[in-house]
Amino acid sequence: MTLRPFFFALAAATGLACAPDSPAAHGSVAERIYGGDVEAAGSVVARSTVALFSGADADTGYVLVDGSATLIAPNLAVGAAHTCLKFRPRYASFGPEMPVAEPFDSFSDARRYPNVRPIVRCVAHPGYDDTAAARDDYDSHPVHDIALFYLASTPAGFGSARVLAANAPLPGAITLAGFGAHETQFDRWWEGMQPYALRRVDTFLSEEYRASYQFKDGPNPGKGSCQCDSGGSVYVRITTGTTAPTLAGIPVSGPACDEGIGYNTDIRHHIAWIESTAGVRLSVAPSAP
Repeated sequence: MTLRPFFFALAAATGLACAPDSPAAHGSVAERIYGGDVEAAGSVVARSTVALFSGADADTGYVLVDGSATLIAPNLAVGAAHTCLKFRPRYASFGPEMPVAEPFDSFSDARRYPNVRPIVRCVAHPGYDDTAAARDDYDSHPVHDIALFYLASTPAGFGSARVLAANAPLPGAITLAGFGAHETQFDRWWEGMQPYALRRVDTFLSEEYRASYQFKDGPNPGKGSCQCDSGGSVYVRITTGTTAPTLAGIPVSGPACDEGIGYNTDIRHHIAWIESTAGVRLSVAPSAP
């Protein structure tokens, strides 16, 4: 599974864009992407986790993913502040597979792209410190790396995740989900394979940082979030009997992908801000099931 270059050390080598400029330029990144399964259409994860993007590669038509987000209310998704402020994504894509576009297409034709919706605007948390996020300093994870993405509409068949209540304990077992690249993305980008898809991986929560409103997952070598999963979903562990996912946090930073370590914004501490900013009442799960 893969996260955006919110992995700051990796970003320094590859730049801020998730998509490759050429396979050769980013070949080393593919070696760091481990673990995770491509999600099935219609699953509880696929109904709530969405991809954020602004356009497509002119040669291949492949969408260039900016990050991931989670539906939490009608036409409202929550993601990372750094995705909102640095990349200003224009569209949300629903479903596990990304659309393939005609060159320079605006994605405005709903008949051609039935699972793509415009992003009306995004609003980052006012407490997010963008200058701290630019430093290669894993010990100063920026607080409030969270943003709201207002969508023009939501396609039929997709729905909101619940959020973990402010007074609920964090779960030990979690499921990470987000839009990244298949392991072979960078060496097969030009060979006709769609590079991005929704992936998920089961891992565990290891430490809570109350002062910065975050928690850590892993280490779980070979399994964890990576590039393009930024802003995606940290669910209470998804099991066979799960009918409605519960969002516990948002992946926002971490070291090299193969280490299976990630730092996540804790959703519980941001419920009041979300509800007051968006004027919504969220569906809240009182405890981890």
